[in-house]
Amino acid sequence: MIAIVKGVRQAYNRMLMLCFAVFSVAMLASGFLYTTDSRYSDKLTLINQHKHYLQSIARLSLALVHENSPQSIKLTESALQNAINKMALNQQTLDSVIVESELQLSAMNMADEQLNKRIENYLNSARMMLQARQQGDQLQLSRTAEVFLADRPTLLADKLGHVAQLFEQQASSAQNNRLYGLLLVWLVTLAVLWLLFNRNAKPVANKVEQVLGTLQDENVAALASKQKALELANHKDRYLGSIIEEIRAPINGVLGMVNLIKQTASDEQRLYYAEKIENATLTLSHLTKQVSDFSLAESGALVIEKKEFMILKVIDEVVALLKPRAKNKQLQLFVRVAVDFPEKILGDETQVRQILFNLLANAIQFTEKGQVTLSVRAEDRLDESLTMLISVVDTGPGLTEQQQERIFHPFEQVNPAQGHSVSGTGLGLSIVKQLLELMGGGIECRSQVGSGTTFVCRLPTSIRLHSKTERNPQELVDKLSRLNVLVVDDEPSILDIVSTVLGKLNVQIKTCELAEEAISYVIYEYQQGHEIDIIITDWEMPGMNGEQMATKIVEYLDSAGVAPPKFILLSAFKAGDSSSYERTMFSSVIKKPFKVPELINNLLVVSKVDFEDDSEQMVPVLPLSGKRVLLIEDQQNNQVIVSQMLSGYGMLVDLASTGIEGIRKLTDNDYDIVVTDIQLPLMDGIELTENIRAVEAWGTLPVVGLSLQHDLALKHRCLNVGMNAFIHKPVDAAQLLDEIVPLVQQQRPARVASDDDGVFDVARALNLFANNKAQLICVIKRFLDQFDGVEQRVSRLSENQAFAELAYYVHGLKGFCDRLALARLGYCADTITSTINKNKTDTLAHQLDFLSSVWRETKQSLSQYLDNTDSPE
Repeated sequence: MIAIVKGVRQAYNRMLMLCFAVFSVAMLASGFLYTTDSRYSDKLTLINQHKHYLQSIARLSLALVHENSPQSIKLTESALQNAINKMALNQQTLDSVIVESELQLSAMNMADEQLNKRIENYLNSARMMLQARQQGDQLQLSRTAEVFLADRPTLLADKLGHVAQLFEQQASSAQNNRLYGLLLVWLVTLAVLWLLFNRNAKPVANKVEQVLGTLQDENVAALASKQKALELANHKDRYLGSIIEEIRAPINGVLGMVNLIKQTASDEQRLYYAEKIENATLTLSHLTKQVSDFSLAESGALVIEKKEFMILKVIDEVVALLKPRAKNKQLQLFVRVAVDFPEKILGDETQVRQILFNLLANAIQFTEKGQVTLSVRAEDRLDESLTMLISVVDTGPGLTEQQQERIFHPFEQVNPAQGHSVSGTGLGLSIVKQLLELMGGGIECRSQVGSGTTFVCRLPTSIRLHSKTERNPQELVDKLSRLNVLVVDDEPSILDIVSTVLGKLNVQIKTCELAEEAISYVIYEYQQGHEIDIIITDWEMPGMNGEQMATKIVEYLDSAGVAPPKFILLSAFKAGDSSSYERTMFSSVIKKPFKVPELINNLLVVSKVDFEDDSEQMVPVLPLSGKRVLLIEDQQNNQVIVSQMLSGYGMLVDLASTGIEGIRKLTDNDYDIVVTDIQLPLMDGIELTENIRAVEAWGTLPVVGLSLQHDLALKHRCLNVGMNAFIHKPVDAAQLLDEIVPLVQQQRPARVASDDDGVFDVARALNLFANNKAQLICVIKRFLDQFDGVEQRVSRLSENQAFAELAYYVHGLKGFCDRLALARLGYCADTITSTINKNKTDTLAHQLDFLSSVWRETKQSLSQYLDNTDSPE
């Protein structure tokens, strides 16, 4: 390419010089043609001047003859002498022009005299007349004038006019020749330029064409390489996704088992260990989600969901998860949520949780002392839309401008204080930026070295002005606004969250970080005649724990004869602490991390605030006791975890490991709900749901899907095929309960069980044959004869891959099943036909095995019916 550029430059310079030379020659030729044309114009001017002088001499000579006044004669003589001199001078010029002219001399002669001789004689006669006048010789003047004026001026003027006409014709001809010459000159110039261009540019054009061909080949190779790279990237993403799924499966199992241990453990030390395992596993789960989200966002497969959720609940869960990290580094973690910020917003709860977690985790990781503050407020609020402004401020060492430019790059993690790499994936802030941009928001970093760092995020969101809530918010405000509550906790984040929640309900609230400060405040308030209704306190605090503080407050108020306030314990249930929970010191216990509705409900119960028009209990009895659920899960750990959750709600759990086994159990039993994993061997959860919805009797059977993949597209796909709900793993017991309860409460048509449980419905078969038993027996015998050996037939067709013939054969089988009320066998045939039509023959072998099993049961049931039925008369 460089050689081509140099060649083009050299050719350009050479052509520029040659073009300059050609244009110079063309300009010289044009100048010459113009000069030739102007020469004829000069001759014509001289002839016209000669005619003028001739006429002037003739007029003055005549006047000289007739003038008598001395003064007039003198003036005429002077004018005549001047005209003679000018004509004589002009004659000299005209003689040289005529000699150089291309005109023939004969063309300028009159009779036998040359034109110049006649002009000379004419001038001599004029001089003689002038001389005779000056000498006073009147006779000589008269004779000379008579000869001079006889015919000479007129003939000479005519001759000069003829010569002028000849020069005029020659000038016109010369002008035409000049135009033709100029046209010829420039045509030749263009031809020369074209030849020069063709000669000099053709080699360069050949080289350029050659290079373009090479570039085209390289472009094709580059496109092929790009396609291959995309395929490798997709393969990498699929491989990474499969690895993440493989990692998530045991993580899910660990979390589930730890949850079971926490529910059943009686040993406080084991409970403590279980919580430590849970925290470590949650951290590992978060890391896998980071990698998964980054991979999905990079490939453009990450889809943002929009639903209503409680932002305070999300903040509380994130803070509770990161609180141990801050405490280990002796950092204070503050949370500031504006009082006017809505309790519920519309958005992707999972991704908002991810954003908050990554921002706070990053701030805690790079802050060695001081505090980290999370602030949430609303801006640009208009009707149902607003912008959520999230800011995370730390007191770390700060960042330089160069580090701020790289802070959002993936896989880059630099310790701003020491300048060396630290642990972590380096994906946190990059994922935050990607998620915010996908949701229409943005993030900016503000930092100075030595002054900490501030991350400001703007996330457009919306609210529902008339969203349905569990209770009327205004009713809650009216009922709770009279309460005076004291909150005691050494964690500023907990104080901030509780203050925000209760502040929205207009509860009179006071916060203290130390037990001693709370005791002093209570004593002061009671001395001023003010009562405190409820004290919400943490268990473990510096210097004095929550129980000791409550004891001292009660002792002081008892001695003063004043009724003590109610106490609510807000604690994380650390090992060795729960022994005091059973005492009557505390009216209620809330486990950290708490949920906002749980806090409000406990506040209502403890304060004995009731709703006169609300007959519901604070904790309703769930209508799940005795309900039958089919759990289809191939992982044994997940079977144990989810089945324990469901059993804990009083449900009767039946297990299946594959979709095929699940279909078999559905045909044999009646269930109230099906909970199935999406990723199942042989027949996945989506295909299973399609098969369930294909059967009329199962059309309203609730189906709940479980999946490790946090993929909104997969969720929509599952819901579109007929699933009623979709839950991400690891399964949250509360979420599972929320999804199951409304589904099992729906009224479903009762299943009418037959004696043969779907194998052969005798009553329905007789009804189809209008109670003609003889005709029914004949059709049964024909059916058994026609399909005798069905197992071998379908097996042979499947081995030979004669799927079209197989589909036709089982379709005929399905026709007989409908006529004879053979529901199970008909379903098997229908499933096989659907599988072949969808070209999913990888599960066909298992379906044929199931068909063979059902065929044997059906054949036995029909044979028993024939044996037990009298022969028709």
